[in-house]
Amino acid sequence: MILSVKTLGDETLRAKAETVTSFDEDLLAFVDSLFETMQKQSGVGIAAPQVGVGKRIFVCAPPGEDSLVCINPTILQTSQSTSFFEEGCLSVPGVFSDIERPDEVVIHYQDVKGVSHTLEVGGYLARIIQHEYDHLDGKLFIDKIENPRVYDKLMKKYKKRYSS
Repeated sequence: MILSVKTLGDETLRAKAETVTSFDEDLLAFVDSLFETMQKQSGVGIAAPQVGVGKRIFVCAPPGEDSLVCINPTILQTSQSTSFFEEGCLSVPGVFSDIERPDEVVIHYQDVKGVSHTLEVGGYLARIIQHEYDHLDGKLFIDKIENPRVYDKLMKKYKKRYSS
């Protein structure tokens, strides 16, 4: 089932998501819906708050890599080395900016059955994981734009395009 993606201004995007405690058929169906929604929107990742569900869940599927479901994730460690890369977000459509993030990440999470895993990754997948993880804490990639002029320009463009 395709879900409605919440956009900038929706309060769910700024709230801290809650821990998932029930690993059942409803969770499986929701995760499937997240993947369907992400693919329909041509995204590489999506978090539950982006569809109005305040739970600590995100999914991602970088091109050419296996898909990943992270439930109740915790970032255990990030590398000291960082790089800039252009990011966008399904919840802030049409806005793109170079964002600095650590190159590598170690994440602990549960899968749809509640089994715990620890994963160490780098590159594009590490960036996607950090981006989606931020959503679970009510943060958006635009919050990482340090130059106020760049931020203001992007928000002006966004508001002009998406205000009714």
